[in-house]
Amino acid sequence: FRVGADGARTREEGWSWMEDFFRRPRDDLEGTFTPVFGTADECADTLRRYAAAGMTGVIARIASEDIEGQAELLVKALKPALQ
Repeated sequence: FRVGADGARTREEGWSWMEDFFRRPRDDLEGTFTPVFGTADECADTLRRYAAAGMTGVIARIASEDIEGQAELLVKALKPALQ
C-alpha cells in the first residue's frame, strides 16, 4: 500500500520503493505482488475489484519509509473511502 494525493506520482513512488526494498526490477515484482498504490479513492476502487473477484483477506505491506504517515492515511483516508 501507498496512498497519496497524486495518484500517478504515488504509484511511481510505490514501485520505486518496492524495487529498492526487494532489490529487483519492477518487471520481476509485478507478477509477485498486487500493488495498491494511488489516491485513497483509487486504492479503494482497486480493493473493491479484488473483493468482487473473490478476495477475502489482505496482507498489507506499506511501501514507504514513512510507516506512521502511511498508516495514518490508510486509517483516515482509505478506510472511509471503502465505506
